[in-house]
Amino acid sequence: MSGPLRVYVVEAGDGQPALTQGIRLVIEALDAEVVDQVDSGDAMVVIRTGVSESAAFEVAHNAFGGPRLPMFFAIWKHAPAAPAVWHEADRLCRTGYAKFERAEQVRTKLAAFLGHIGGSNRRREQRMIRLMEQLVA
Repeated sequence: MSGPLRVYVVEAGDGQPALTQGIRLVIEALDAEVVDQVDSGDAMVVIRTGVSESAAFEVAHNAFGGPRLPMFFAIWKHAPAAPAVWHEADRLCRTGYAKFERAEQVRTKLAAFLGHIGGSNRRREQRMIRLMEQLVA
Protein backbone atom coordinates (compact mmCIF):
# COMPACT_ATOMS: atom_id res chain seq x y z
CA MET A 1 0.00 0.00 0.00
CA SER A 2 1.40 3.37 -0.90
CA GLY A 3 0.15 6.67 0.39
CA PRO A 4 -2.17 7.30 3.30
CA LEU A 5 -4.90 4.98 4.48
CA ARG A 6 -8.23 5.71 2.82
CA VAL A 7 -10.87 6.10 5.51
CA TYR A 8 -14.60 6.03 4.76
CA VAL A 9 -16.51 8.17 7.28
CA VAL A 10 -20.12 7.40 8.23
CA GLU A 11 -21.91 10.15 10.10
CA ALA A 12 -24.63 8.71 12.31
CA GLY A 13 -26.21 11.63 14.00
CA ASP A 14 -28.70 14.36 14.44
CA GLY A 15 -26.97 17.65 13.93
CA GLN A 16 -23.66 17.63 15.78
CA PRO A 17 -21.56 18.94 12.85
CA ALA A 18 -18.79 20.35 15.05
CA LEU A 19 -18.11 16.90 16.53
CA THR A 20 -18.21 15.20 13.14
CA GLN A 21 -15.95 17.82 11.55
CA GLY A 22 -13.59 17.57 14.52
CA ILE A 23 -13.16 13.83 14.01
CA ARG A 24 -12.65 14.33 10.26
CA LEU A 25 -9.82 16.76 11.13
CA VAL A 26 -8.36 14.18 13.54
CA ILE A 27 -8.39 11.60 10.72
CA GLU A 28 -6.63 14.00 8.35
CA ALA A 29 -4.08 14.91 11.03
CA LEU A 30 -3.30 11.19 11.35
CA ASP A 31 -2.29 11.27 7.65
CA ALA A 32 -5.35 9.40 6.47
CA GLU A 33 -7.39 10.40 3.44
CA VAL A 34 -11.16 10.71 3.80
CA VAL A 35 -12.96 8.94 0.94
CA ASP A 36 -16.61 8.93 -0.01
CA GLN A 37 -17.44 5.30 -0.84
CA VAL A 38 -17.25 2.31 1.48
CA ASP A 39 -15.91 0.03 -1.25
CA SER A 40 -12.95 2.31 -1.97
CA GLY A 41 -11.67 2.61 1.59
CA ASP A 42 -9.13 0.75 3.72
CA ALA A 43 -11.09 1.34 6.93
CA MET A 44 -14.44 2.72 8.05
CA VAL A 45 -14.96 5.26 10.85
CA VAL A 46 -18.50 5.56 12.18
CA ILE A 47 -19.18 8.74 14.14
CA ARG A 48 -22.32 8.30 16.23
CA THR A 49 -23.89 11.44 17.67
CA GLY A 50 -27.52 10.35 17.36
CA VAL A 51 -29.91 7.98 15.62
CA SER A 52 -29.30 7.17 11.95
CA GLU A 53 -30.87 4.33 9.99
CA SER A 54 -28.59 4.92 7.00
CA ALA A 55 -25.49 4.40 9.14
CA ALA A 56 -26.85 1.08 10.37
CA PHE A 57 -27.38 0.03 6.75
CA GLU A 58 -23.85 1.08 5.78
CA VAL A 59 -22.35 -0.85 8.69
CA ALA A 60 -24.47 -3.89 7.82
CA HIS A 61 -23.44 -3.66 4.15
CA ASN A 62 -19.78 -3.53 5.09
CA ALA A 63 -19.92 -6.36 7.63
CA PHE A 64 -22.36 -8.74 6.01
CA GLY A 65 -22.23 -8.17 2.27
CA GLY A 66 -19.51 -5.70 1.44
CA PRO A 67 -15.75 -5.52 1.71
CA ARG A 68 -15.61 -6.14 5.50
CA LEU A 69 -13.40 -3.15 6.14
CA PRO A 70 -12.06 -2.74 9.66
CA MET A 71 -14.44 -0.40 11.51
CA PHE A 72 -13.83 2.13 14.25
CA PHE A 73 -16.86 3.42 16.16
CA ALA A 74 -16.53 6.90 17.70
CA ILE A 75 -19.57 7.19 19.94
CA TRP A 76 -20.56 10.49 21.52
CA LYS A 77 -21.28 9.86 25.18
CA HIS A 78 -24.71 11.54 24.90
CA ALA A 79 -25.84 9.45 21.90
CA PRO A 80 -28.54 6.79 22.26
CA ALA A 81 -27.48 3.14 22.36
CA ALA A 82 -26.01 1.77 19.13
CA PRO A 83 -27.99 -0.67 16.97
CA ALA A 84 -27.43 -4.37 17.65
CA VAL A 85 -25.99 -4.86 14.16
CA TRP A 86 -22.96 -2.80 15.19
CA HIS A 87 -22.14 -5.30 17.91
CA GLU A 88 -22.61 -8.20 15.51
CA ALA A 89 -19.95 -6.65 13.28
CA ASP A 90 -17.33 -7.61 15.90
CA ARG A 91 -17.62 -11.21 14.75
CA LEU A 92 -16.95 -10.38 11.09
CA CYS A 93 -14.59 -7.39 11.02
CA ARG A 94 -11.80 -5.91 13.08
CA THR A 95 -13.44 -3.20 15.20
CA GLY A 96 -12.41 -0.49 17.60
CA TYR A 97 -14.47 1.76 19.86
CA ALA A 98 -14.09 5.07 21.66
CA LYS A 99 -16.65 7.03 23.66
CA PHE A 100 -16.06 10.76 23.53
CA GLU A 101 -17.43 14.14 24.49
CA ARG A 102 -14.98 16.21 22.42
CA ALA A 103 -13.50 15.04 19.11
CA GLU A 104 -9.92 15.29 20.38
CA GLN A 105 -10.66 12.50 22.88
CA VAL A 106 -10.84 10.02 19.99
CA ARG A 107 -7.32 10.75 18.70
CA THR A 108 -5.28 8.20 20.69
CA LYS A 109 -7.54 5.19 20.13
CA LEU A 110 -8.18 6.10 16.50
CA ALA A 111 -4.45 6.58 15.85
CA ALA A 112 -3.71 3.16 17.35
CA PHE A 113 -6.50 1.54 15.33
CA LEU A 114 -5.46 3.12 12.01
CA GLY A 115 -1.80 2.43 12.77
CA HIS A 116 -2.61 -1.23 13.27
CA ILE A 117 -4.66 -1.33 10.07
CA GLY A 118 -1.92 0.45 8.14
CA GLY A 119 0.73 -1.87 9.54
CA SER A 120 -1.34 -4.92 8.63
CA ASN A 121 -1.84 -3.62 5.09
CA ARG A 122 1.88 -2.83 4.68
CA ARG A 123 2.88 -6.27 5.96
CA ARG A 124 0.40 -7.91 3.58
CA GLU A 125 1.76 -5.83 0.69
CA GLN A 126 5.36 -6.72 1.58
CA ARG A 127 4.48 -10.45 1.67
CA MET A 128 2.84 -10.17 -1.75
CA ILE A 129 5.92 -8.40 -3.17
CA ARG A 130 8.24 -11.10 -1.78
CA LEU A 131 6.00 -13.82 -3.21
CA MET A 132 5.96 -12.13 -6.62
CA GLU A 133 9.74 -11.71 -6.53
CA GLN A 134 10.11 -15.43 -5.79
CA LEU A 135 7.82 -16.30 -8.69
CA VAL A 136 9.79 -14.11 -11.10
CA ALA A 137 13.24 -15.30 -9.94
